[in-house]
Amino acid sequence: GEAEGEAEGEAKGDSEAEAEVGEGEKEEEEVNPVTLVVGIMVFAFLFINMVILHCINYPDPNIRSYVYRMMSTTISVFLAVVGNEGMYSLWVEQILPAPFPRGFSLVVGYKIKLVVGAGQLIFFYLLLNIIAFKLRNSRGKGYIYALKVIGGHITAFAGITFFGCMQETEIFCYNIGMSVLLICIATASMCALRLGSHKIRVWMHRRDMKQKLSNISTDEEQSAKLPLTGAAPVVTEARELCCQASTMDGPHTAEDEERLLEDPSFQWADEVSEAEDESMGLILSFLLRQTAIFTIVHRLLPMRGDPMLMPSLQDKLMLLSWSVGFLFLMAMSTAASMHAKRTGLSDHLSRMEHLQNTVQATFAMAFTLCACRLGEWTLRGFFKDDVALCLVATAMATTVAVLVAIVVLDKLADMMIPQTESWDAEEHKNNALKGHDAEEHKHKEVSGETHGVATLDSTTSAAMRFFGDLASSSHLKEYMLRRIIEGLGLAVGISWEKAFHTSEESVVEGLIFTHKHAVISKLLFGVVLLGVVFPAWLWYLVPKARMHWRDFQIAMETQNGLLEGK
Repeated sequence: GEAEGEAEGEAKGDSEAEAEVGEGEKEEEEVNPVTLVVGIMVFAFLFINMVILHCINYPDPNIRSYVYRMMSTTISVFLAVVGNEGMYSLWVEQILPAPFPRGFSLVVGYKIKLVVGAGQLIFFYLLLNIIAFKLRNSRGKGYIYALKVIGGHITAFAGITFFGCMQETEIFCYNIGMSVLLICIATASMCALRLGSHKIRVWMHRRDMKQKLSNISTDEEQSAKLPLTGAAPVVTEARELCCQASTMDGPHTAEDEERLLEDPSFQWADEVSEAEDESMGLILSFLLRQTAIFTIVHRLLPMRGDPMLMPSLQDKLMLLSWSVGFLFLMAMSTAASMHAKRTGLSDHLSRMEHLQNTVQATFAMAFTLCACRLGEWTLRGFFKDDVALCLVATAMATTVAVLVAIVVLDKLADMMIPQTESWDAEEHKNNALKGHDAEEHKHKEVSGETHGVATLDSTTSAAMRFFGDLASSSHLKEYMLRRIIEGLGLAVGISWEKAFHTSEESVVEGLIFTHKHAVISKLLFGVVLLGVVFPAWLWYLVPKARMHWRDFQIAMETQNGLLEGK
């Protein structure tokens, strides 16, 4: 009996020891959230870096061009948000509310935020025009292109901050109709701001021409004393050009506008106008996205953060329908713009070219923003309440999805129309327009459309021709696909900006020193990042991003020739 008892005791002790060992192994196998995030990010960053490396060396010049533009857009969005938020936080969280003499001891409410936002938007618009005017003679160095990209983004996010604050006031945040009204107010405000910006550019250009005129007067007097070598006619022609520009108080007619836009010394203003197109499109697309989500969740979501962590399947499907709707509107606006060019209507809409570009950019970016939020909502089911990890995962998934979409959509576009014959090829486009315009002009002379006679039959036939072109034109479909590809770069930039913002907030709140001086810490982080990232973006990414696909084709052929020579 004693022996059996001892055996049972030993067996029980062994089982308890094994249980303790098993519990110890389970404890060692437990992974905390920080370790999980670090592990996922290490493998994901390695994977994404290799995918990008494959894409920038892909044997297709279009894909290389699109990927470099995507990376340039991502960095530009990041820099624009860091600079804009740093400046806004400095005023709203430090200078205005801080006690005297460190600040103005003001209670910062929505009114003060709106004033600061409006002032910042106007300031960046003026700064964009002034810097572009200073860089007008350095077009070959790519500075104007870089200013167009980052200037459009920083003015856009300044506008988003201003109109986003306005949208969160009691007047607009509780009623969907008032949210739609705010979109109309934003459209009118941006159009007025762009008109004032254009007047400033004309004034600066006219002043510059007057200065050149005073310098030419002296050169003309000296050239008159020299033998006829061809220098005097050149100086006289330059003097006439300067006189035309200096005596014009502003474009009063369409001819004056066209003459001003064709002036080579005024081409820098066209780059600024393109930046304003993208800026206005991004602002309106943000408001459209907010309004679309308003219709789904029946409340306005804040600009930063999203309190609804677990959206339902119905919410996701409704957001998907909004994304498809914006994509359809973008296709329709693109088709209408191209149809106007092909039928000769663009001759009467030349001054509205930037408006057409803005409409296309608005719907394309609205589709992109809704798709980004849809991806974020989809991944929330996997990460529950871990918002930071969800945003990082969303950024990584968006990057991979966009790179795959670029390759697939480019292949589809090439299957429809070879790139050498696409709408992007200027020579082919001009020939197509000339042939189509001649046939269309004959039809207009018969129907009376050239004399402005609008009948129901002519309107119906024009609509039928529009939808006929939309259904049958391979050039139109190919151009739409490439417009979608160009808009996908914004999705990557927005998703990574949100991930970086969350990471910055975690660092600031997690460290003792930065937590005590949050605003100063954010400002220092922004200065350090701008000092490191901006030069690298300007020197290495911008030259690649501004290259045409033909330049990549030449580079690929040169590289292949060198390799074959070895």
